[in-house]
Amino acid sequence: TGIHKDASLEYHALTSLMYWGRIFPTTIRRIRMSLDMLPMWHGYEIYPSISYKQLKDTTIETVDYTFRNEDVDMSIKKSSQSVTGLFIPHENSENVLFWLYGGAYLGGTSKGNVHFANKFAQHCKTNVFLPDYRLIPENHFFDALEDVIRSYEYLVKVRNVKPRNITLLGISSGGGLCVRLMQQIAELNLKEDMMPSGAVLMSPYVDYTDAKGSFKDYTVHDLFVNEAVFEVGIPYISQQGEGFAAKESPSQRSMKGLPPLCLVVSEHECCYDMNIELCNKARKAGVEVDLGIWKFMCHVWVMLPAFLPEARGAIEFVLDWVNRSQESASFDVDCIQQK
Repeated sequence: TGIHKDASLEYHALTSLMYWGRIFPTTIRRIRMSLDMLPMWHGYEIYPSISYKQLKDTTIETVDYTFRNEDVDMSIKKSSQSVTGLFIPHENSENVLFWLYGGAYLGGTSKGNVHFANKFAQHCKTNVFLPDYRLIPENHFFDALEDVIRSYEYLVKVRNVKPRNITLLGISSGGGLCVRLMQQIAELNLKEDMMPSGAVLMSPYVDYTDAKGSFKDYTVHDLFVNEAVFEVGIPYISQQGEGFAAKESPSQRSMKGLPPLCLVVSEHECCYDMNIELCNKARKAGVEVDLGIWKFMCHVWVMLPAFLPEARGAIEFVLDWVNRSQESASFDVDCIQQK
């Protein structure tokens, strides 16, 4: 894909540079280290509408809160683990972007995403909450889902944020967790009380069954989910228990009752087939989906705006959707109050 004539010169250069990463053995430790270095990729100079002073002066709050068992309604395991993460406040805004980082459930941290999330906070004039969640193989998938559910309840019950003012944003595996969170709310018939206003899904990883189609074939050229990453990561997903993949893959569960979605994917990345399947299933269930498809890009290319004009275009698509979604939620509230 990186040598296609319709890809930008910047993507050609990035492909040439990153291809050599394939010669180094891939380990979980290296995956985590690379994801922790994401702040280096988000210089303020590529966001001309935001000043360096705005970003520098942003107060980032550390969250550390422990639920008692009886405080949690949606939890799977009813554990007493604490909610941890980072909260980026924005003055005079009731809206919150609930940000879930990616990393194939093997890596990723709130700190690794906070610079990128801060840009969204400034552009959309919204608060952003980046919760931490536990990773495999040290923990189980259900531990990650439990952390996400509990963090969402923290926003609603402790910070008293109205669900209609919350927009989810998930990247890769974080997108999968976003969908599972909304499915959990719908399955427990808590739509009226707990469902967020919508969700942004960036190349969401939503199918954990046997690798097929683009998820298997496109590792040959994908810059992030290459053959080495595939060979290291997939075995850990398959070890989550008998019947896990078929039952817990977001793409295998009902999409009925979910709020509007914004889905961004590349036609030539590993998650393309599963994302189109998810989109079609959601639309058949009556869910409104705004689908943005880019050509020739790698998995989660949207995380590379410092390098790629295609990433900046995708970000503009997402920012526009988030702003419209939040304005729509605000308009609906005003109409209800007037009645």
